[in-house]
Amino acid sequence: PRLLQILNRLDGGDTEASAENALEKDTMVVKQLVNCFLFPLVERSRVKEQLLLEEKRFVHAAYKPFSETVEDVSCQLTAVQTVLSTDEEEEEPSS
Repeated sequence: PRLLQILNRLDGGDTEASAENALEKDTMVVKQLVNCFLFPLVERSRVKEQLLLEEKRFVHAAYKPFSETVEDVSCQLTAVQTVLSTDEEEEEPSS
């Protein structure tokens, strides 16, 4: 049987072995394509998600102090308007 296998290989008649070799080559090509295209795509997507998360954290961190400042200014403006309107009422002559 061993001699027959060797002769079949020399004649190209060992279709089982050549089919296995072709399958191995195809598998290797698929692995290389995945490494070249899919993995970088997944990595870019992961980096993009990380950047979006960091940007979201930054926006939330900046929003609170900004909104507190706007609220403080609004309260101060309301207080000033109240004082001014009270002063104007006191200055009006009584009839």
